[in-house]
Amino acid sequence: MKTIETFVYSFNELDEKAKLKAIEKHRYFYVQDNWWQNVYESANEIGLKITEFNLCSKNINGEFIKDVESVADYILEDFGETCEAYKMASNYQKKRENVLKTAEKDNFGDFTDLYKLDKDLDELDIEFKNDLLKYYLKCLQLEYEYYISDEFISEFLTNNEYNFLQDGTRF
Repeated sequence: MKTIETFVYSFNELDEKAKLKAIEKHRYFYVQDNWWQNVYESANEIGLKITEFNLCSKNINGEFIKDVESVADYILEDFGETCEAYKMASNYQKKRENVLKTAEKDNFGDFTDLYKLDKDLDELDIEFKNDLLKYYLKCLQLEYEYYISDEFISEFLTNNEYNFLQDGTRF
């Protein structure tokens, strides 16, 4: 039987070359499982269910799980005015009000062409949904980029108190 002793180092104790090796080795470690969950939950909270996305092809699909007006109201109540989603919701409401205001009405104030009105409102709903999906795709892209950044990985390795050999190999 042999006894082998070795020195192990925390991430912060490594030299720069060893730190870079450790970072590269763990670059995609955090993005292997459910890293997108926070963005999905955020979208779900406003009433939009993301059903799939692909960052490489810049594709995202989803559907409203609440009525569209409630989604816009929620965003306007909870998001700041400088937020892109806030601007989208505000724009949606203005366009919707304009469609209702300019739709043809009879002498009693009733809409004369409900088919056209429904079609116009449906188109606005789809446009709003697609805008929000693009917004959340951007959020997903930013989240992904952060999780593979040197800054995040350094914090991750430090906070989880991983030990390394002198060359940056995890012990």
